[in-house]
Amino acid sequence: KTVIRGAYGIFYQPEPYNQFVFLSINPPFISFYNRFNNSSNYQSWDWYNPTAGLPPGGIQFTYIPEDSVTPFLQAWSLGVQREIAGNVVDITYAGNKDSHLWARTWPNQPASGPGDIESRRPYTNVSTIAGNEPIGSGSYNGLQIRAQRRYTKGLAFIASYTLGKALTNTQLAETGAFVPDLQ
Repeated sequence: KTVIRGAYGIFYQPEPYNQFVFLSINPPFISFYNRFNNSSNYQSWDWYNPTAGLPPGGIQFTYIPEDSVTPFLQAWSLGVQREIAGNVVDITYAGNKDSHLWARTWPNQPASGPGDIESRRPYTNVSTIAGNEPIGSGSYNGLQIRAQRRYTKGLAFIASYTLGKALTNTQLAETGAFVPDLQ
C-alpha cells in the first residue's frame, strides 16, 4: 500500500565540446588586428609576443584557466507513494546542486570613468579578454504531486503538479554552450 523511494547521484560534466577550439582563436593563429609586414619590418615580428610595439586595443584573447576543475551536479529525491481505495497518490521532493559550472568572464573590462577607454583597462595593449572559468553554481528544489484515479476496463485519469525553483549565476549552466564575443 505504501512505497518510499529515494535516490542520490553525482554526475560530472566534461569540457564543453568547443572549449579548446576557442583557444585556437588566439594570436598568433588568429588576430583581430591589422599589421602590415614588408621588407623593412618582417624580421622584427615576434611570434612569442605578438602585441609588442602595437598600439593598444587591437588584440583579442580567449583563455581557460590552467587549474580548472570539472563541473558536477549532485541530484537527490525522496518520495512517498500511497494507494488509497485503488487510487494512487505520489508526493516527491527532488533537488539538485550544480558546482563549478562554466561561466563567461571578461577580465579586461575598462573601469568606469572619464577619459580614454583603453587606458582604463587592467591590461593595456589588449582589447577583449574572454574566458570560461568554473566559477558558476546552480540549484533546483521542487515538490511534485501526482494523483491517479483508476476506473474500470483500464481507464485512468492522472493529474500532476510541480512547484519548483531553479537558480543559477551563469548563462552556461544548462547547455555548457560557449558563444564567442565577436566585437
